[in-house]
Amino acid sequence: MRSGKVFRYTLSELEKPMAIDNHRETSWLYYVGDNLYEILFLSAALLTICGFIRPLKRRKSLRTKKKRGRRGNQPGLIPIQ
Repeated sequence: MRSGKVFRYTLSELEKPMAIDNHRETSWLYYVGDNLYEILFLSAALLTICGFIRPLKRRKSLRTKKKRGRRGNQPGLIPIQ
């Protein structure tokens, strides 16, 4: 009496479109759209770190220039420009 059909379709007929969709390769645009918040957070974190290190380097170079100016150039050392 039962033919194994759910409504008008068999279970295998219902699974075919889902199986095709699951095996479809995702594009890079889908990947970027799916992970947009993570990408933005990571780029903001890297920019923050770079923005923190840049003034530290600048201060260090200014300190070394001031120290050289007081002591003068020592013989045998080549000044860094």
